[in-house]
Amino acid sequence: MLKASDCRFGRIKDCRWLDTTGPTDVARFKYGYDRASNRLWRQDTVATSQSQAFDELYEYDGLYRLHEMGRGTLNTGHTALTTTSFAQCFSLDETGNWMGFRTDNDGNGTWDLEQTRSANQVNQITGLTPPTSPVGYRLYYDPAGNLDRWVARPEVTTVGSRSDRTIHTPCPTVFGGSFTQ
Repeated sequence: MLKASDCRFGRIKDCRWLDTTGPTDVARFKYGYDRASNRLWRQDTVATSQSQAFDELYEYDGLYRLHEMGRGTLNTGHTALTTTSFAQCFSLDETGNWMGFRTDNDGNGTWDLEQTRSANQVNQITGLTPPTSPVGYRLYYDPAGNLDRWVARPEVTTVGSRSDRTIHTPCPTVFGGSFTQ
């Protein structure tokens, strides 16, 4: 059973999923907002009661665009994380295009992925480079100009060898939808 309470502005403040056989919360999320209705934090009370760090804290830039997200354990004032298990950071240009993206998959304070991006005049991504990989990506757009899929540029992979030579073949990796030619 789902129960949700909201504030006078229609924002969800407390969302509970109850076990139908009793009053036990299966999941319960509490939310906090700023005056512009940006979500500032999300508290997962069931996970916290089981010593799991799944609360979230959000930060916005001066134009109210999401700039950072951290996951861990919220402090009592909901203003900081006391432990961090995951984090992401977005760098945006004036039109909202991602110029950079960073992610820390384990909350150790070291970015596991640092990605740079560039865009053309119609806001299509023209470059996507994770510095940790020399592969890079090739981007495909549909006729309306929307990003359809992206494919890792071919790497050379050894598929077999003979005593006099090694046989290599390109192996593209497809992300975001099916790859059709």
